[in-house]
Amino acid sequence: MLHHNFSVIRRYNNSDRYALVVALLARSFDGRSGLIQSWPRQIGSLNREQTLELQTLLNALGYEAGAVDGLFGSGTRRAVRAFQAAEQLPADGFPTTALLQQVRVKAGVADAEPAREPRGLDRSGIRQLQRLLNRLGYSAGRADGVIGSRTRDAIREFERAQGMEVRGRATDVVLERARDAAG
Repeated sequence: MLHHNFSVIRRYNNSDRYALVVALLARSFDGRSGLIQSWPRQIGSLNREQTLELQTLLNALGYEAGAVDGLFGSGTRRAVRAFQAAEQLPADGFPTTALLQQVRVKAGVADAEPAREPRGLDRSGIRQLQRLLNRLGYSAGRADGVIGSRTRDAIREFERAQGMEVRGRATDVVLERARDAAG
């Protein structure tokens, strides 16, 4: 991207993330600064199985994602952007669970779900979510009904493990999923 050896590094491993990490590591060896901000985790990402499904569906729809290997490389990113552009979506190329659902619907393997924005929880709902996350082993801290960094981190970790879009917000959707997971 901005590092002068970015394309050289990608010849070894064709992953933008890999090349960025190697370039940042090289900068740190030179005593220069690395990231100015933390890595953008709020967008969420897909696990390997979801990426395999995304690649398979994009290829079936004619978007040329390349080899179905479960790795989100430049070919898959191009295919995601092309799909997003064709569907009049912001063509940012980011693989989210919401995008995967849209690709499933377009490929005819899932029904369109009615779009519903998750609702934020009140203090008692947050307490309940904190208790459930703690019981499930996600270390949300004390169940006090207050969203702090520890609770947000626990929610993000839970969302990632559940294959949900990672937002770190205490919503009715996350609470419902935690209830299901707790049995």
